[in-house]
Amino acid sequence: LNGSPLSYTGTATLGLPTGKTAYGLGAGKITGDFNNHIEKDFGIFTPDLEFGIGNSNTLIHRRIKKNFASLGPLAHFQAGATIVMPLNMSLDAEAYEELPLNASTIYSVTGPGRKKSKNSTTTNSAEDNGFTMSLDVPAGSHIALSGFFDRSVRTGDNITGLSVTFLAKAAPEEDAH
Repeated sequence: LNGSPLSYTGTATLGLPTGKTAYGLGAGKITGDFNNHIEKDFGIFTPDLEFGIGNSNTLIHRRIKKNFASLGPLAHFQAGATIVMPLNMSLDAEAYEELPLNASTIYSVTGPGRKKSKNSTTTNSAEDNGFTMSLDVPAGSHIALSGFFDRSVRTGDNITGLSVTFLAKAAPEEDAH
């Protein structure tokens, strides 16, 4: 409507096995993901669509941390929008689906004290769907504050978090023309 083009970003991600699986710190294998992101800017409102394929849920939704890691073929989909608010704040709301394409191995941690890993092979435990929302607030030219919330419909989990980001190089000023 406002003449801006459709924007596309393709992202390939590689995960290396750096955590000890006996303590639930990863899947112990090389993981990968390819994600497609499409969005269209309509002034303060920017709807977006994402879809991709990979072999681990740990490479999807980097802000959201689950209490398990899955290893197996997985498709993921996301749709939502970002709204720019006063004072350059931005609110992002998304609905997502992580869908296993075949049996996955689930690595999770159980028990009190020194945690031990529990593994299982399944076709549906790696599935997840829900909603995520984040609010980003600039706190100067080099600092951004973020808050986020994730609701997993499938597992019933609610995850919230806060972060402070320091930008080594200030974001460019928007042209007022």
